[in-house]
Amino acid sequence: MIKKAMLLQPLFPSWYLMELSMSYYCIGSYEEAKDSAEQFCRLAESRGDQIAWAAYLMLAMNYIRLGREREARLAVLESARLNADYSLEVDRRYSCYRGLNVIERQHEDLRKAGMK
Repeated sequence: MIKKAMLLQPLFPSWYLMELSMSYYCIGSYEEAKDSAEQFCRLAESRGDQIAWAAYLMLAMNYIRLGREREARLAVLESARLNADYSLEVDRRYSCYRGLNVIERQHEDLRKAGMK
């Protein structure tokens, strides 16, 4: 559905790519998730979107799954630079994902990447 929305609205909001990346992450397609997160990052930054920090967290989670720990740590640092108030506790409180297994997997990956 996200891909269809992107086709129907070529000037889609950057967060569409965040949802596409998260969808791939949830089904274990980490390379595709990483590619979508990279697109999200480029688009959000080029538009000056305040949500760009989330793109770096998406990158970090997928870099960890792909064995790219150094890049994951750099992504977490960049996310923290853009949004110093975000934490795993905040994520748990406001996450739209209700499946604990999804949230726990995300948090495990983000902790491995250095997020607190």
